[in-house]
Amino acid sequence: MRLSFDGPAAQHRFTLKCIPVSDEKQNIALTRKDIFPNSYISESNDSFGNSLIYGYEESEHKCFFFDIRGEAVCGREGIELQKDLASGAKLDESVFKYPTKCTEAGKALREYSRRLNEQYETERSSIDHESSKESQIANFTKEYYRTLFKNEDISENLRYSIYIMNKIYQDFKYQGGVTGIGTTAEEAFRKQEGVCQDYAHIMLALLRLKRIPCRYVTGMMIGEGESHAWIEVYTDGFWLPLDPTNGIVVTDQHIKIAHGRDYSDCLVNQGVFVGKVRQSQDISVYVKEVNGSTK
Repeated sequence: MRLSFDGPAAQHRFTLKCIPVSDEKQNIALTRKDIFPNSYISESNDSFGNSLIYGYEESEHKCFFFDIRGEAVCGREGIELQKDLASGAKLDESVFKYPTKCTEAGKALREYSRRLNEQYETERSSIDHESSKESQIANFTKEYYRTLFKNEDISENLRYSIYIMNKIYQDFKYQGGVTGIGTTAEEAFRKQEGVCQDYAHIMLALLRLKRIPCRYVTGMMIGEGESHAWIEVYTDGFWLPLDPTNGIVVTDQHIKIAHGRDYSDCLVNQGVFVGKVRQSQDISVYVKEVNGSTK
């Protein structure tokens, strides 16, 4: 990540959220962290358990640079167990049931939700057909239910979520440059096009209309070259990651960095500084598979 200023900035306080989490889906081994200027930094976690780096740079600077390199050993191929064993605290998933400013459904999304719900009721029989994409994803998921929970039946919430994911994938067009970081789910839906952030916000908005716990996720993906976003649905005591931009269950090619209620909880960089300057931010990501692990 690079911040460029068109003049000198000083007394720069920053918070970075760019270190992938270690959990039961992925184990992160950091090999190097570089920062310029050579600022004071410390590490902590936010209220969602995401890794934070925060620090302070007193001197004037026109560039702020942070580079992180490491290796992720991924497993489960798409299902992330969240048992909160490390903290010993029971997860309160209810915080993820309700809309935020970014995921509040307006008139257009509510009408779309109504139509999808009607279609879902009439198409449920075809969803169970082996040739349907929803069925293929459901069968993929059942293998993990059987392995992890001795249970072959996926929940109704998950079946509905898979259906909604595929409808968004079919009806929404991926197009960069038409939305921004402040674009809400309703605004993006009215445009009928956007980027991965918009896909995720729209899906969160639709699921939260049904009070299904779901959360926004930022991370990386092999072949993207930039950060990526998807969602996770809470069902049967664990979080299942779904990628509406690509219409798939998240696999080992995804590396998770952070999660929250929406994009604003997962910002890579936040901070303040002194200086009458303009800034630009550039984030680049490079992910490759090496000997069966992801770097």
